[in-house]
Amino acid sequence: MARSDSLTVSIVPIESALATLRDEWGMTSPETIDDPTMSPDWLEIWWRHFGKPGTEQVLCLLAPDGRKVGFLFTRLETDRYYGLPVRTVRCWVNGHAQRANLILRCDADAAARALAEHWARNRQWDLLRLHGLPEGEFTESLPRHVEALRCRCTTTRTWGHSRIKVDQPWERYFRTGISRDTRKEIRRQGRRLADLGNVRWTDSDSTTTAMAGLEALMEIERQSWKREAGETIASDPALVAFYQDVVRCFSAAGMTVMTVLQLNDSPIAAALALSTRRRLVTLKTSFDKHFAKHSPGSQLYTHVTAQVFSGGFQELDFYGKMPFTERWAKDERRFCDLLIEAPTVRSWLIGLAWAAKNRRSAVRATRDPNDSIPGGDPFATTDQRSRLVALRQLSPSLGLGAAIWRGGPLVGPLVGPEEGTSLEARFGLLRRYAGRHVPVFPLAASAADRPAGTCHRMGISAPIDWLYHNLTLLSGSLYDRLIPAVSKGRKGGAQQSVVSGGQTDPWPETTH
Repeated sequence: MARSDSLTVSIVPIESALATLRDEWGMTSPETIDDPTMSPDWLEIWWRHFGKPGTEQVLCLLAPDGRKVGFLFTRLETDRYYGLPVRTVRCWVNGHAQRANLILRCDADAAARALAEHWARNRQWDLLRLHGLPEGEFTESLPRHVEALRCRCTTTRTWGHSRIKVDQPWERYFRTGISRDTRKEIRRQGRRLADLGNVRWTDSDSTTTAMAGLEALMEIERQSWKREAGETIASDPALVAFYQDVVRCFSAAGMTVMTVLQLNDSPIAAALALSTRRRLVTLKTSFDKHFAKHSPGSQLYTHVTAQVFSGGFQELDFYGKMPFTERWAKDERRFCDLLIEAPTVRSWLIGLAWAAKNRRSAVRATRDPNDSIPGGDPFATTDQRSRLVALRQLSPSLGLGAAIWRGGPLVGPLVGPEEGTSLEARFGLLRRYAGRHVPVFPLAASAADRPAGTCHRMGISAPIDWLYHNLTLLSGSLYDRLIPAVSKGRKGGAQQSVVSGGQTDPWPETTH
């Protein structure tokens, strides 16, 4: 158990956490649940279908008087990176539950500090992949607290889900919230669709009609682009069972909203949503591609949005961000993915292997005579290749060997400093380019010559930092001979880096 000034953290069984949410916190009805994907029913269903028994680590935050004031639902698994086993803590997220289950009834900064202290003292993990955390005080505080405890924290991605805040009548929003061209197109396509026959809407009012609506949604998906992309619910029996349980469970509480658009009694578009007293969350939508020119999807979203405005809700959450949702919503709920590395030898070795893996391609890019900086300030672009070009052009004046560790490739020896440029100034330039959390090193300088704060990898001594850097510079050929053989010879070798949100994820997801 880890302690902070006011909160403690302990690992509790799933059943105990769910019982607390239901019995002590009263999260059992639309009036007491803010987000249906954070409710105990959703958590229980998700774990039943996607969880792995024995891996759960439900972290409970306790107040000084013993009250439970927060939960973070995680699981501990073993991945392989470059052939090495890595103990990874993940949130309960996948393609059908994209948000981390962080539920707090306490100060967010105090919660972040307590969790950081817990992870720093708990040596059962090497890597934390906290995907889908809501942006706010918690995600601003957690990196600061974990770095103070010698754990490196990186934001690998920021993203959002479209939403509409209901703060005006529907007629005004339809007139001012979407573009004039979109309004004209919706009306025109609605008239064209009505010319084909009888158009009617059905909304679920019981578990039976909601289950029938889910069957209609799956049938529509078979006639949509999702079939070609392999993204239909019916393509996976596990997904069918998951959504059936979701619809059945939330219908019993009056929280399922199943909307179907029918043309001559044949379903051509459908939407599955969950509702609370103030929010409607759309989980799944689909339309028959054979009617694409009549835009049934636009008619579906028009109907659902109008229902939200007239139904007393305060927010419509699209649970995703796509071009068609951006036509309707200009606001969004923001989330981020955090990557936290433990101060362990295993994490250090994986970082060394990753840096070596990228050395040769990076050096080739910096030496390409056809490269050029795309005008103006060389720091203006975030494109990785342009960054390499900028470093190559800056190398005569910097006189540094730069290990862009974990946030980009390793750039190897750069030549002599320009006379009259202080080492501190050159480091300032490179750190401006590389970013606050990227350690940079003088290739031949001693640890005493390096400016303070240029590297604090795991908080270990400066000579070890310097040795780590020089090992990465010299390990390229060793990697070429050894690491590929190890990675290919073991199941679940590391995949390519994932670029998302303008950043490179140095710890890509692996196959378990």
